Amino acid sequence: MTLSFVRAAGQRAEHHGNTNVEVNVKDMLELLPLIESGLHKQRADRQMKRAGWASPSSMQAMLGNKNGKRSVRLLRAKDGHHNLEIFFCDKLGEKVAESVVLVAAEEAEKQRREAANV
Repeated sequence: MTLSFVRAAGQRAEHHGNTNVEVNVKDMLELLPLIESGLHKQRADRQMKRAGWASPSSMQAMLGNKNGKRSVRLLRAKDGHHNLEIFFCDKLGEKVAESVVLVAAEEAEKQRREAANV
């Protein structure tokens, strides 16, 4: 129902030539999970490539809580313990370029801090 009210407010604003719409915070908080799930579904509908095989218990440990493991070991081939197939749907080249930029920025920040301490 919230979506209908927000859509109607947007249509009224558009009809009156307004470029902004006020949305109640409660309505926005209710709609954000729906929007996020739609984005996840949109990403999942893309053609995916297999990344490898992981252990279900290690994935559960990583995703289970805030203080869980920060990484998961991937294998190229399935075995008795690593039997959860992992896929990725992003363009690997774009992610590598993004990572290079982030690592360079982090390294520059580290050097700046070391220079300030000396």
